[in-house]
Amino acid sequence: MDRHNAAIRLFLYGVLLTDAVRGVVMIAKRSSRVMALLLALPSTALALGLGSIQVKSHLDQPLDAQIAVLGATPGAMQSLSVGLASRSTFVRYGLTWPAYLNGTRIKSSTGPDGQVLLHLTSAQPVTDPILTLL
Repeated sequence: MDRHNAAIRLFLYGVLLTDAVRGVVMIAKRSSRVMALLLALPSTALALGLGSIQVKSHLDQPLDAQIAVLGATPGAMQSLSVGLASRSTFVRYGLTWPAYLNGTRIKSSTGPDGQVLLHLTSAQPVTDPILTLL
């Protein structure tokens, strides 16, 4: 890790599936068929993780970073949706929405080794040395 990457630490709280899971559980409580379907799904369907981040930008520059998606195949990424949490979700977790997240984009791509990557870019310069993404 070069010194620029070491200077910028990024705390990732992961992909927030909390709201979606709560909604499914509420529906499942009402319907035993839905619960049976959920139990029949393979556990590997939820076996995705986030790997290390490579920050290519510097402080006071627009964000340019890549995060490896562990356990994902390029075909599986076509059915997934990736994005930042809403402002209200940030507030719910006691966090403020940084202005530089306005216009931030997250796109998935496949690296030269076949690994699925998330490419994060921002339109505005990142002015904080520590980022919190939900």
